[in-house]
Amino acid sequence: MADTKTTYWKFFNAAGRAVGVGFVLVGAGILIYGVVQRDWLFAVPGFVIAVLGMLLMLARPYRPATKE
Repeated sequence: MADTKTTYWKFFNAAGRAVGVGFVLVGAGILIYGVVQRDWLFAVPGFVIAVLGMLLMLARPYRPATKE
């Protein structure tokens, strides 16, 4: 049987990746809208959100130290 802590951290890491994908999609949408409308007040935050999403997706998986 799988350890519940291992399952929890796997879910935690997967949820972090899913949030990162969402940030990239939303950020890209806002960025594209800002570029098309030539409105830098949308383009710059859209770029920042997309970059934050990429950083979340590229983050190393969290694995707490085990005590034996």
